[in-house]
Amino acid sequence: TQSNLKLGKMVHGKILRAGFYLDAHVETSLVVMYLKCGNIDIAFKIFEQIPSRDVVLWTAMISGLVQNDCADEALAVFFEMLKSRVKPSTATIASALAACAQQDSYDLGTSIHGYILRQGMTLDIPAQNSLINMYSKCSHLDQSCAVFDRMAKRDLVSWNAIVAGHAQNG
Repeated sequence: TQSNLKLGKMVHGKILRAGFYLDAHVETSLVVMYLKCGNIDIAFKIFEQIPSRDVVLWTAMISGLVQNDCADEALAVFFEMLKSRVKPSTATIASALAACAQQDSYDLGTSIHGYILRQGMTLDIPAQNSLINMYSKCSHLDQSCAVFDRMAKRDLVSWNAIVAGHAQNG
């Protein structure tokens, strides 16, 4: 909301005046705050000014963009992250897959799944749920079911994702 954005900008100003802007945690928090307030432009400005971006910052940016329905931008940031040789976490992967689901991009989703397999990554339950959701939203229920069947453990979100996938795909 506007009042949250106004308060956030006031805090941002105090941070700048106090000299805390060089702290990685503060920078990431500022990016998250602007994304949660829907101010993508300022979030990008701060993000681009940060010289050494860690996986937490990259993931926050990708996740925030997905939450603001900016799947194209989220995927562009994800691929920029890979080019910069920062290794994605399972949370990063889950957000990138959510972006693929948002834009119904089966090709990019399978490309990310291939990356996961090539890297030998072990996905946690939320990332596996994102994979199920991505395949379902891209009309590939067979692959969605295959991921679901291979899961060692499932949570409520897993079950909801596979049921929703069946509903979406008739």
